[in-house]
Amino acid sequence: MLSSPTQRKLPLISATLAKASFTLFLILSFTTPSWRDGPFSWWPLWHFPLLAGAPVTVGLFNLLPLLMSAGWLISRWLKRSKQSPWQWGPIGLTLPLLGITILGILSLEADLTRRTLTHAGALALFWFIYLFVLNERPSLTPPLLIITFVQGTVAIAQFALQRDLGLLALGELPLNPAFEGITVLYARNQPWLRAYGLTAHPNLLGAILAMLLLWLLPLIGSLPLSPPMGGMKGGAWRQVILLLTISTGLLGLFVTFSRSAWLAFGAGLLLWLFWHRRTSGQSQQPAKRPLPLKPIILLLPLLLLLIFNYDLVLSRLINLKTPIEATSVNQRLSDGRVALQLINQHPWRGVGLGNYPGAAQRLDPDAHRVHNVPLYVTAELGLPATLLWLWLMLAPFLQRQKELSKVSLLPAWTAMVVINMFDTMVWWSSNWQTAILFALLVGQTAQSLTSASHRGYDSPEYPPE
Repeated sequence: MLSSPTQRKLPLISATLAKASFTLFLILSFTTPSWRDGPFSWWPLWHFPLLAGAPVTVGLFNLLPLLMSAGWLISRWLKRSKQSPWQWGPIGLTLPLLGITILGILSLEADLTRRTLTHAGALALFWFIYLFVLNERPSLTPPLLIITFVQGTVAIAQFALQRDLGLLALGELPLNPAFEGITVLYARNQPWLRAYGLTAHPNLLGAILAMLLLWLLPLIGSLPLSPPMGGMKGGAWRQVILLLTISTGLLGLFVTFSRSAWLAFGAGLLLWLFWHRRTSGQSQQPAKRPLPLKPIILLLPLLLLLIFNYDLVLSRLINLKTPIEATSVNQRLSDGRVALQLINQHPWRGVGLGNYPGAAQRLDPDAHRVHNVPLYVTAELGLPATLLWLWLMLAPFLQRQKELSKVSLLPAWTAMVVINMFDTMVWWSSNWQTAILFALLVGQTAQSLTSASHRGYDSPEYPPE
C-alpha cells in the first residue's frame, strides 16, 4: 500500500515524466531527417530487415512515445477524481479533423500493407500529439527555441560552406551542389546549395522555420528591451536567448530559398504586426515601449545577408527562365494538371489515402506529388474531404472577434494555409515530421480557442500584447 505522501506525488511525477518525454521526443523529431536514422538509431535495441518499406534499427529514443504514453495514462488515471476533464477541442477543429480521419481510414486496406502502416501510423501520431498538447498543455517554448536555433545554425553553416557539415550521427544528408538530386538554385554561373538543415528538403526546413518563428514572435513584446541595472539577470538572459534564436531562425529561413516559406512567413508577419498594433491601440494598460528597436536587431543580420546575396534571391523570384527554375515551375504545373485529372476521374471517394503517387504516375510516368494540399486531399479522399479541409482551415478565423483576438497562433495558422497552397509541407500525410508539426499547431490553437471561449485567455507562453 502506498503511503499518502507518495500517492499525492505520483500524479505530479507521472505528468512530469510524460511532459519530459514529450519535450525530448519533440526536439529529436525536428533535428533529424528520419526516424530510421540519426538519434533514433542510437543505442540499438532491435533491428528489422523490413519495416514500412525499409530496414529499421530501433534505438533507445524510439521508446520515448511509449514512456510518454505510460506517464500520461498514469497521470490521467490518478487525477480522474479531480477537476481535469478530458477535452476533444472546439467543434470547428475536431469535427473536420475526425471526418477527414474517418475518410482516410476507410480508404485503407484491412491488411497490414506498407501503405496502411505508414498512413494509419501518421494519423495515430497526429491524434496522439494533438490530444496531448490540448489536454496536458506542455510548455512548448523551450523545445521550439532549441529546434529553431539548431536548425537555423546548421542551415547557415551549410549555405556558407556549400556542403554538408558531416553530422552523420544526427542523420544529416550528404550535400554537394554538384550531385544529381540535390536541390540547388542557379546564379553567378554556378549552382548554389539551398540549405537543408537537419531535414530531408529545403522546402521542409523553410516550412518548419517559418512556422516556429511565427510561433515565437508573440514572446518579443513580453520582454524588456534593455537589461536591468546591475548586470544581466534572468529576464535579460531570456531576452538575449529569444532575440538570438529568432535572428538565427530568420537567417536559416532565408538560406532555404523556399519561396512558399518566404511568402508564408511574410503573410504571418504582416498579420502579427497588424494585430499587435490594433491590440496595443485598444489596450487600457499604460503605454508600453513600442516595438521599433527589436525588429531592427532581429532583421539587421538578415538585411546584410540579403544585400550580399540579392542576385540569388532574384534567381528564385524573377529569373524563372533558368533551366532549374523553369523545370520546377513546369513540373508543378504538370502535377497540377494530373491532380485535376484524378479528381475528374474519382470526384467523390478519391484514389485513397497514400495512393496518389501510383495513380498519378499511371497517368504521367514523370508525375510527382502535387504541390497543393486542397488538390492533394481531393485527389486522395474526394470532394467531401475537401469541404472538411476548408472548414478546418477557416475555423480559427470564424470565432467571435473577442475570442479571435486572444489566439496568438493566428499568424502561424495563416502561414500554414499559405504553405498549403504551394506545397504539402504542413499536412499530416506528407511525412512524420509534418504530422507532428501540424498536430502541434492544431493542438495549441484548439487550446487557445477553448481557453478564450470558456474562461478568457491566460497563457503563460503567449502573454497578451
